[in-house]
Amino acid sequence: IRVETGGEFGTALAVGVVAIPVALVVILLLGITIVGLPLAVLALIALGAAIYLAFLVVAAVIGRHLTRPTHEGLREFGLSLLVGLVVLTVLLNIPFIGDPARWVLLFAGVGLLALHLREALAERGRAA
Repeated sequence: IRVETGGEFGTALAVGVVAIPVALVVILLLGITIVGLPLAVLALIALGAAIYLAFLVVAAVIGRHLTRPTHEGLREFGLSLLVGLVVLTVLLNIPFIGDPARWVLLFAGVGLLALHLREALAERGRAA
């Protein structure tokens, strides 16, 4: 997942701000019926996984921008992810800045995942 401009980051942030509440409403509506209850549980697990992975995605994006890897190998990815995680750890532990930053990074990460999922589904549809 790549973010080249501030506009792309803003788009991901806006998508994340919309996607999380909409997903929660859909999960609630699915959970009302007995038939939809298993789907609601699966959707809740998927949302939990997306929230968990959101910070890793943002850390990878930040690390890629800071290290500027020359190759697309596993070692370069690991190094950029490590750098991004260190930056996020420091940022999120700064008083008065960490809590708002945590929310912004959460929404941006979920938005990036949602946009990537949309691109993957569109690519799959074009291939079929």
